[in-house]
Amino acid sequence: MHRSLFLAAAALLAAVLPARAGKQPSFGVAGIARYHQSHTAVREWPFDKGDMSYGASLRFYDGMGFLELGCEFAADPTADDKVLDQVVTPFARLALKDQGFVAAFGVRDNYVTFDDDGRDDEWTDLLYEFHLGLEFDVGPLFVGGGAYYSFDDWGDLGDFDADDLEFGAHVGFAF
Repeated sequence: MHRSLFLAAAALLAAVLPARAGKQPSFGVAGIARYHQSHTAVREWPFDKGDMSYGASLRFYDGMGFLELGCEFAADPTADDKVLDQVVTPFARLALKDQGFVAAFGVRDNYVTFDDDGRDDEWTDLLYEFHLGLEFDVGPLFVGGGAYYSFDDWGDLGDFDADDLEFGAHVGFAF
């Protein structure tokens, strides 16, 4: 059920990004690296401090920002007593960008596969995420990074802990 909500949210976000003054929006592709933390508030968190994930995304630009759809991959994360095999994380986020500053909100979901211990592979609960960062354009290239805060329950948002912040970097090409 929550996977269909994830796809519906991505489709809705794509529908609300209109073209600038009748022009077609431009596109971008990016490579992503993300440093994970242990998380105190998310119940089904498959990462420990120091785990890394890598991924790619496709961006749909508008004058004030962009819609980003992507996927990250982590092999052998260390959470869950080392029985995890890999984590695949599709995501969608809507970002506003102004003079190098980026603020975004999105959704993501982790698909966790387990080593041979008899457990079935599974989707975790849908996560919401805030992102604040910097991004600089160098011709058609862009380079950036920032902090991410994920949560799975709006009621727990007030329990923010800076130790739960994750950090990422990306590089890409806009066309």
